[in-house]
Amino acid sequence: MPRNKNDLTDTLVAAPFWVSLIFATVAYIYLKFFLPVIAFQNPLIKIFASIGANLAPWVTLFFIFLSVLSFVRGRRITKQYEQQMSVDTLNELSWKEFEDVTGEYFRRQGYSVEENLRAGADGGVDLRLRKNGRLTLVQCKRWKKQKVTVSTVRELIGSITVESAHFGTLVSTSAFTADAKNLAHQQGIKLIDGHTLIASIGQIQGTAKKVQACTNNSASVTASASPLCPQCEAVMVLRTAKKGQNAGNQFWGCSSFPKCKGTLNVT
Repeated sequence: MPRNKNDLTDTLVAAPFWVSLIFATVAYIYLKFFLPVIAFQNPLIKIFASIGANLAPWVTLFFIFLSVLSFVRGRRITKQYEQQMSVDTLNELSWKEFEDVTGEYFRRQGYSVEENLRAGADGGVDLRLRKNGRLTLVQCKRWKKQKVTVSTVRELIGSITVESAHFGTLVSTSAFTADAKNLAHQQGIKLIDGHTLIASIGQIQGTAKKVQACTNNSASVTASASPLCPQCEAVMVLRTAKKGQNAGNQFWGCSSFPKCKGTLNVT
């Protein structure tokens, strides 16, 4: 069942706090100065316009209140994100806090993140990411022991089809079954387990060793880090070359392969 759309209040609470401040300023100016002087024909609208100046402070206070909620929420999520050091700390989060941390993870990669602030059915989608005109649907699973099965992958694929999204990502604190991995690979669904997420958070936070810059997209990194792909910013996985002059050597390969063929050398 599709989730309920966020209303304006939810949207503003999830947005940066300054967005609500802009709404507060615009609402005050419009209600206080513009609305009362507009010549409306409808008697009811005329009555509303006449009291607009009296309503202006209350409407402004409402948006300021939403701004405060947004600020407090943003600080809380930032603190929770920066406290994540292991899969154990992820598992200590509630399911909603895990979604918040995951949203912050993508936000710090330059995505615009749309969240579902209300409990209930979400239609198989917890986050909607937008970047460069492309929509990515994200499903989050905070499971301590249970592996994510192929049915969850199928659910996300169905959501991608319904919403005509470009990509899909499954993020879980646990692992994925072999069938789930196979179907995800076939359908181009990105899978991020708890260990990969923690490594990537460390990478973005700067607590892991940095990837050295290289103009030909083949920089060297240490095997202890899980870097992001230099081409599409997906999490990379450690692979071993099976043929060619580098057969037997390890390298970082993009988890979205074969859709993306970005690589990094390992030292």
